Formats: sequence, structure tokens, C-alpha cells
Amino acid sequence: MDSTHPRSGHRFARLPAVLASLAVVAGMVAAPAGAAPAPVAPIDQSVLMGQVVPGLVDINTTLGYQGATGAGTGIVLDPNGEVLTNNHVIEGATDITAISLANSQTYAVDVIGFDRANDIALVRLRGAFGLPTANIGTSSNLGVGQPIAAIG
Repeated sequence: MDSTHPRSGHRFARLPAVLASLAVVAGMVAAPAGAAPAPVAPIDQSVLMGQVVPGLVDINTTLGYQGATGAGTGIVLDPNGEVLTNNHVIEGATDITAISLANSQTYAVDVIGFDRANDIALVRLRGAFGLPTANIGTSSNLGVGQPIAAIG
């Protein structure tokens, strides 16, 4: 979660945390003793970003005490604005807005539900429609040695 730095008063860089912590893991599986690992083509990060960014939102919150603000990111699950985020991003907020990275539009946000124990929340962007959704993958089709990208 991005927030205002208490000493400088400057907001940290607002790149979505999902993108800021992009970790690309390729060919990290150990080869059998004496065998050289098979060459693995690197993942094209610009193509990956082009596929991921449209399904994300920046979430901005106002906390009712001391004028504090917070920020985080969310993943668009439904074209009509259902977004998955972390509970800690929205917890205690008195006002929540989200900016779609697909269309740069700002939406008021309603909290649908949350689970503090698992730090997840589901929110809805008021008036949203036709948003691109995140392509949620599965590891069930991966094979040993295939390149992967972990975002989060």
C-alpha cells in the first residue's frame, strides 16, 4: 500500500504495486546432475505489461482521522466494475475512489465484502461498464522448466 511518507509529506511513486513488484522467474528449476538446463526464451516484459495493465485499477482512500490518505491497487474481475484488492487497502477508509488504468476514468467505490483474516476485499466501481478484466491464470498447465511471471 502506498501512503504519504510521514517525514517528507511526499507521496511515494504511484506505480501500481502489482507492477512495481513484478518478478520474472525463468528456468529456475534445477537440472538433473550432469545435465545442462534447456535454454528458455526470456519473457517479453513489455508484452506482459500490455496484457496486465488494462485489468488493473489504482485505489485511493481517505481515512477519517488526521486527513491521512492511502493508496493501493486492484484487479478487475468483472467488466461492470467488481475489483479484488487487499483488505488493508480499504480498511478504515471513509472515502474510496479508483482509477481504471484502461480508461483513466475515476470511479466512486462501494465495498461489497472483505475478509480481514485473509486480507482480501471485493469492491465495486460505481457506474463502470465494459472494463477489461484481468486474465487470471492457473498453474495446472505448467511444466517443469517453463518460464513464468509472478505479479503481485
